[in-house]
Amino acid sequence: MANNTTKSLINKTKKYLKEKNLSFINVNDSHNLMVLKASGEYHYLVIQFFEMPEKWMYQRRHFNIKTAYAIDYQQLTNAINRYLDA
Repeated sequence: MANNTTKSLINKTKKYLKEKNLSFINVNDSHNLMVLKASGEYHYLVIQFFEMPEKWMYQRRHFNIKTAYAIDYQQLTNAINRYLDA
């Protein structure tokens, strides 16, 4: 389960995505997020705060999904911007 620091990072990331007018959804019941915008060779961007369910990844094996691992807020915003610029 998410601790307060992780919850804060998740909320800040959601706010950032909303400010950029990017649609996103939660991955299943996890706190991981999937940005619903294709960029470059990728169909989606998954922002991974916690380990992704293998079954979920397997079901989407036909899509090219970029993963950004949540380390800190600055790193995440840089990863999102690099994804959008690709």
